[in-house]
Amino acid sequence: MTAKDFPQTLSRSKTGCWQEVRLGLAACEKTVLTGNDLPKDRWNADVPSRAGGRRGMQYVFGPARGEMPQGAIRLLPQQHGITLSDEDAPVSCQLFAIESEQAAPVIHAGRESGTVWEDDFARYCFVGDLYPTDFRSTEGVQCRQLYEVFERVLEAQGFAFTDCIRTWLYPSAVLEWYDTLNEVRTRFFAERGVFDRIVPASTGIGAGNTRGAAIVGSLLAVQPKGDGVTLHRLPSPLQCSAENYGSSFSRAVAVRYPGWRELYVSGTASIEPGGLTIHVGDIEKQIQLSLDVMQAILAQEGLGWADVSRSIAYFKHKAEHLPVFRQIAAERGLPDFPLVCFQADVCRHDLLFEIEADAMAFLSRSQPEAA
Repeated sequence: MTAKDFPQTLSRSKTGCWQEVRLGLAACEKTVLTGNDLPKDRWNADVPSRAGGRRGMQYVFGPARGEMPQGAIRLLPQQHGITLSDEDAPVSCQLFAIESEQAAPVIHAGRESGTVWEDDFARYCFVGDLYPTDFRSTEGVQCRQLYEVFERVLEAQGFAFTDCIRTWLYPSAVLEWYDTLNEVRTRFFAERGVFDRIVPASTGIGAGNTRGAAIVGSLLAVQPKGDGVTLHRLPSPLQCSAENYGSSFSRAVAVRYPGWRELYVSGTASIEPGGLTIHVGDIEKQIQLSLDVMQAILAQEGLGWADVSRSIAYFKHKAEHLPVFRQIAAERGLPDFPLVCFQADVCRHDLLFEIEADAMAFLSRSQPEAA
């Protein structure tokens, strides 16, 4: 089948505090919602009516007051927390929803942990709020346990870990044991043959959680049904492979369909082609380089900032550096793409900023399909 066989729509809208990106296909409809500056006492009031369909994943970033934990990442109705220092910040929310007769909940450890669905091209599994089995173990052991949980959850839905294209890792005290995380991840990938397939794109951001685990995580897996959809690992034109300095993740993974693209870009920071941090102590230059890198990665698939469907910017010192980011974004003429700004430790002591993004777009008639 080709793109013309499918009634496709891709719409973007903004209403009040909410931005919505909606992709409509014959077999399903995917919606990505981003809400900012939401009222703390009723931030969730209109989410159900806006989302529709089955909520596959919900991230909530908020204050450490009342019933909401600090920086909660919430998968309704369950939740886990990620620690934020900006306790007086308003609530922000990112929500992925799928509307399809083929969508079903993923149940893990007696609770709903995500969604599995399919269309004419592939099967998909999006799960989160996953954590190790023994919080008393060392960080390295808990990290290994998390990857084994990832694998068991996927296998229960008919996926292999090698179908995973994107992970989000939230290690507590990341600066104290990120090297260990990398060692554990690389060993697991080698054992499972991941390096012979698609190495997942990833984000690794330091954040605590309400469970007291050393690490929690989420993932997205895609299992193509045939040649209609293909998965591609993308390099960063302005950087080396992360594997060159011991971090086993792809800079980005592209999902190429007949007529449209979906792109998942890893957390992107001020790292030069040799793998070293550059512009140490200079937040303006770190932001500029990170945005240059993101733009170059998007451009490889013919996409740009206007095609971003979801993004998070991570700041080591948000209150001080968010105005710098906003000024740079204005000077560069960046569109008002869906973005949440979050305070957290990036994976190196000298990195002050990181940004991740998902993007999607139809191919224009004049644009050739990537080989």
